[in-house]
Amino acid sequence: AGKTKTIKEMQELLATGSGRTTICEVVINASDQTYLEIEPYSPQDMESMILDFCDSLSDPADLQGEQKVMLSKEIETAIRNVIQLSKVSITNKEGDKPATTRIDRAREELEKSGLDGLKAVAIRNANLVGRTETRISYDGQEDERAWIKRTFARVNNGESPTVAIPRKIHVSVSEAVLSVSPLSRFHTVVDTKGIDENPIRKDLEE
Repeated sequence: AGKTKTIKEMQELLATGSGRTTICEVVINASDQTYLEIEPYSPQDMESMILDFCDSLSDPADLQGEQKVMLSKEIETAIRNVIQLSKVSITNKEGDKPATTRIDRAREELEKSGLDGLKAVAIRNANLVGRTETRISYDGQEDERAWIKRTFARVNNGESPTVAIPRKIHVSVSEAVLSVSPLSRFHTVVDTKGIDENPIRKDLEE
């Protein structure tokens, strides 16, 4: 009785989950200041990915062999956010019980406009030429850890309108954040992208 116990509370900096969380390889390292640096897909690559996504929605059962495109769940989520046609949940009250309906806005656009119309809307909404930002620096306007978590999530999910879908993300973290973390003992920590349906993972082999 009368004894006190100190409990350390751990708070994650990046998006976490049981898998399929990071869209690409993430390199975390110590730095004088906190910032994210993005190695992006090119506008041409992003356009191809978007068109592949649209094709996969049209009639995936008819796509065979080389024509069948395998997009990871992380990439699909980012593409949907980039083209502003994500899946959304709408809750309606029916009597005493609220009912939630899941709406796929991309499929709705496909049914309304056809495949060519969907592709045109997707490319227009993506504004690929405007996604040129490759470095985002901490601005000091909020808690540094909260900024890292929020900004990384937006980049990882394709939610930032000025940033392309990333091939690789470098997270440089200041001493103010690392001073109380075991990460301060390491030069660099590499977090591989989430495991998806593709069993061939050259990044893990390397």
